[in-house]
Amino acid sequence: MNDRGQTVLDFAVGVSVFLIVVAFVLTFVPGMVKPFQESTQQETAAADRLADQLAADQLVENVSTPYVLDRECTVAFFEDSNKNEDGDGAFDGVYDDASSFSGPCNFPDLPLSNRLAITDSSLDIQVRIVADLETAAADDPDGDEGGDDDVVDTLCLDAGDRRIVEANNPGSGEVCDPGSADVVFTIGDTPPADSSSVVAARRHVSVNGGFADGSNGATLVVEVW
Repeated sequence: MNDRGQTVLDFAVGVSVFLIVVAFVLTFVPGMVKPFQESTQQETAAADRLADQLAADQLVENVSTPYVLDRECTVAFFEDSNKNEDGDGAFDGVYDDASSFSGPCNFPDLPLSNRLAITDSSLDIQVRIVADLETAAADDPDGDEGGDDDVVDTLCLDAGDRRIVEANNPGSGEVCDPGSADVVFTIGDTPPADSSSVVAARRHVSVNGGFADGSNGATLVVEVW
């Protein structure tokens, strides 16, 4: 005689609860423990690889001192290869084809994908260098923001006197104007308004020769989506 007091209904309820719990675990837990979404794994790996490539090798003054960027090589990297101001068909940048640069620093003739040795055309990429400069002359050279604005901004080479300053809304006739010989330290595509799909890798770097305010520390930002 069975004296456990268990009915068929009890057994059915127990099994049902067990199966529901197992289904919940199989459905939700794997997604909760993944460090990245499936759709961003490729972008994350690419952003980290490119940030290390630029900050520790491609733009450095010496590979034995990573994260110390060579000033001229960095400017050459961000120059627009399509810049032609006098209509002669030749590149008119600060460091043009007649410069003394060669090898990995001879960037102006190359599109961004070649500068970065990227073969995956499905990736959109933007690279920039930003810093919060302290003096009013370097932080806001055109006075557009009313002096020292304490805002982290993209850096720019003012070609007139070779100062590196903050760009401060270039393109409207200010000191750093990408339509002139000035070089704004940003290159690549424009990130989408919805930043949830954008993966960013950051590296703290210094630039040999420094900036207009006497500092030399900045952040290299690589965004991939």
